[in-house]
Amino acid sequence: MLSLHHHPQPFTPCSCGVSLHLCKVTCHKCLQAEFLCSQCWLDKHRTMPTH
Repeated sequence: MLSLHHHPQPFTPCSCGVSLHLCKVTCHKCLQAEFLCSQCWLDKHRTMPTH
């Protein structure tokens, strides 16, 4: 159960490619929760009003 809420490598560079953006946020309500930087997470969830 813990493996569902744990990312093996926190604070790795985000897939957005912006330097200094580190993956440290995930959504537990999404079925396939990606590990994203905070800006990418906000951009992705801005169009999801139920979150």
